Amino acid sequence: MLDFKNNNKNIVLEYVKKDGLILYFVSDELKNDYEIVFEAVKNNGNALEFASKELKNNYDIVLEAVKNEGYALWYASDELQNNYDIILQAIKNEFYASHFLLSSKLKNNRNFILVIIKYYKNFSLHNELPKFKNDKDIILEAVKKDGYFLEYASPELQNNKEIALEAVKSYGCAIIYVSNELKNDKDIVLEAVKQDICALKYVSNELKNNYNIALDLVTINGLCLIYISNELKNNKEIVLKAIKNNSCTLKYASKELQNNIDFLFEAYYYNYNIKNYNQYTKKIHNIENGIEYNINFIKENYQLLHKYKNKQVIQYLLNNKYFDILILNNEIINQLYNNEIFINYLLENELYNIIYNSEEINEYIKENKKLFVMNINDIDIEHEYNINKIKEEIQNKFNCTIIWI
Repeated sequence: MLDFKNNNKNIVLEYVKKDGLILYFVSDELKNDYEIVFEAVKNNGNALEFASKELKNNYDIVLEAVKNEGYALWYASDELQNNYDIILQAIKNEFYASHFLLSSKLKNNRNFILVIIKYYKNFSLHNELPKFKNDKDIILEAVKKDGYFLEYASPELQNNKEIALEAVKSYGCAIIYVSNELKNDKDIVLEAVKQDICALKYVSNELKNNYNIALDLVTINGLCLIYISNELKNNKEIVLKAIKNNSCTLKYASKELQNNIDFLFEAYYYNYNIKNYNQYTKKIHNIENGIEYNINFIKENYQLLHKYKNKQVIQYLLNNKYFDILILNNEIINQLYNNEIFINYLLENELYNIIYNSEEINEYIKENKKLFVMNINDIDIEHEYNINKIKEEIQNKFNCTIIWI
């Protein structure tokens, strides 16, 4: 075997280029030779173990060593083990990163932890982060990775808006760890809800009762309606915005709105899928999509049809003579009573038993004298105004079937 300690630099140089670990056998003088050590670690990064103390602290040599073999970081000087660029190069291989994290020396190394957080997603840092709870850079990078890590930040950093925003972007429910002050911050809350609407569980009641913020929330996710105040669940504009975003939110509106037919008509045109969540909107959907009308359907749904103001229903009734008295609402009358074709149709078919719910009757009808015309307000009702009572009085007076449109 060659005597590598003969200090023949040229011979040693050629050998370490082929096998860097031969550096173990060379003289101390050559272990301190920059060119020889550089070529040795270039061939095998672990040759750094045998370099002189001085060269273990040489940036270029250590960088070259860890490029070749990340594990060589173990042999670098304390100073260079704390060098950000060298650490980054060393732990490009995740296998080495996991080993270094077990090191009592490196896991307390700020730059090492910072690199780990930035570049690796699968490491648990629950034991390391509390040591750096006041380090803004480390906490910021940690919450970008997982907002849950905000738990380990100091109260001061939990009140830092930049950090809080990054945390809730990553994990909406990280809002539980932000300061009370920031729990009332609109930007923080909206970002949290974009990630997870359950974040609203931890938002102040004051904010959940804020009209403008609630409107923004249901625009982002209609299901936010679940968490806002009962007062705002009864707000027409907010509920319509929620329904536009998600039809099932109708279930979380106030009972008052769920049973308000006028509101349901409007809501249906915001999102027709609400047909699946309310008995009235399902009927509206059927009417809108042209189901086959029949007298039973019309009788059962007269209240809804009255609101719907559907000309197709009226035409059906006229064509089939299914009524004794037809009570028309004012809006339909205003659309039809100046229609000469409609008036002539009534006359020709002797459809005289019609009560118009209107203060003004078309002069054309009055002049013909063939139609029995009566203003609904002329019927003597002793009790407080009540639609059902009026219908009962009319039915008793004329002994007829009433269909209310």
